Amino acid sequence: MTRGAGASESVGFENVTLPSEPGEYEHGIFTEDDGQTATIVVGDPADGPTFTVSDLSAPAEAEPGAAIDVNATVTNDGDANGTQVVEFVFNDSVVASQNVTLGAGASESVGFENVTLPSEPGEYEHG
Repeated sequence: MTRGAGASESVGFENVTLPSEPGEYEHGIFTEDDGQTATIVVGDPADGPTFTVSDLSAPAEAEPGAAIDVNATVTNDGDANGTQVVEFVFNDSVVASQNVTLGAGASESVGFENVTLPSEPGEYEHG
C-alpha cells in the first residue's frame, strides 16, 4: 500500500476466524513502522469449562507401604470444551497427575493406579 506523506486510509479485515477455545486474546494491525493492539474475549469466560470431581473410590484402610488404586469421576459442567490437570493428592502433596480433556457436559472416570503409601503407620488424608 503506497500513500503520500500525511495521507491516511482506513483498512479493515473481514471474516477473520477466531480461536475455538474461549479466552482472552491480544490482536492487532501492524505496518512496518507501527502497530496497535487490542484485547478480545472469545466466549464468556464464565461459560468456559468447569470441572467437578465426584464418586471418589479410595480405600479407607491399607497396610503401610502398600500400593493402592484411586478412582473418581470428572465432569465438565461448563459450556465449553476444556483440558485441566487432575491431581491425586496425598497428605497435602501431589503424588500423581494427568491431563483430562472433556467436552461440555462430558464425564470420564479418572484413575491413579499403584500409588505407594508411606511405610509409617498413621492416618493420612488423600483425594
